Amino acid sequence: MKCLGTCYFCLLCTFVRVQGRPSWQYPDAAWTDGFAPVSDAPKFQAGNWNTHSNQDLLSVLLPVVPKHLELGYMKNQLRTFDKYFDMASLGAWVVVTPHEHLLSMQHFFRYMLQKDVPGINPDLFKVVEDGQCASELLPDSSYKDLTLWPGWTRQQVVKLACANLMQTPFYLVLDADVFMARHTSVLDLLVKQDCRSELHHVCDEQQQVAYRCKNDCYPMLREQEDWHMRWWRNSAQTLQLDVTFDWEYAIGVTPQILATDISLQLGKYIANRFQVDSWVAYLLDVFADRNQRQWQASHELQHDPAWTEYSLYYVFAQHAGVFEMYHASAPVLQASAVWTWEQYEQWDPCRDTFNSSSGVLSLVQSNLKVPAETIWNKMQLCWESESSTS
Repeated sequence: MKCLGTCYFCLLCTFVRVQGRPSWQYPDAAWTDGFAPVSDAPKFQAGNWNTHSNQDLLSVLLPVVPKHLELGYMKNQLRTFDKYFDMASLGAWVVVTPHEHLLSMQHFFRYMLQKDVPGINPDLFKVVEDGQCASELLPDSSYKDLTLWPGWTRQQVVKLACANLMQTPFYLVLDADVFMARHTSVLDLLVKQDCRSELHHVCDEQQQVAYRCKNDCYPMLREQEDWHMRWWRNSAQTLQLDVTFDWEYAIGVTPQILATDISLQLGKYIANRFQVDSWVAYLLDVFADRNQRQWQASHELQHDPAWTEYSLYYVFAQHAGVFEMYHASAPVLQASAVWTWEQYEQWDPCRDTFNSSSGVLSLVQSNLKVPAETIWNKMQLCWESESSTS
């Protein structure tokens, strides 16, 4: 997982409610040379989400390249989900991996589910190759040069492109180092409201209850050009959207809950806006072009990429006027998530994580390369303490 900079929770932010369903068409931006607006560009098209049960609402998407650390982190992840999360309330758990790792990952999951979490229904899990989300990720694709498209770029593409595999209106995007920290079900990750067709796109089949997913939000620090602001500006430029960046808050990084409709419509927007056959190819081409033109030996590419997945998603959704139809502000990731060595050295999971009253997910940043077994042993001490006092 890549988290750049320190993240601060916005616990009490309020989004402006959309007044009426927007009749949205692609906005007039400053068109670049060689591109022209499409006269018959389609409006935002919401899916037909008449939900029958909790299982119709949320799936999990886990992109992973199975290195040794990630395999251990996934074990920890599933153990904590088994302990704290109502897995029966999920629609599916989709694991996406590169083609060359597909068979080994399928075997690994079958073995892990039987050995470590036998209480979880194995039919819930689907292990697929990333090429099912975008052909550009297949091994014979021309986009396999890791010097132009690092592995983390491919994972960013997966988090958007794999919306085409989702059978639920929302999907929770995880990295392997994220784990569950509080007793939770799908409904705890959603906001329920009275359904109003002009304000909501996800309602139950009786059209009485509407659902929006909870998202962490963070202050937009417009007075300084930090990494995050560069992500927003570069992503808006990639989409050729004229954005004023007058938002008070914006969504952060993984873990994040996304709306399937928005991810799908983002791809359709890019294809229509730039008259390309593949929106994924367009994003990868833009990324490589910026990589080659602006790379400096002393500069980290991740701090100034052409786009990031969540900034593309948020810029598009806000400009389309649909973000608040699918999303609501509420803490999901705990403030005690561990991003740095200093934080890890002070981390007491019993106190900071499993007794936290805010947020349901946490993590120990994988870049720290703390062995998964070490993390698991610290977690187990909390549960052993609970058992001895009960």
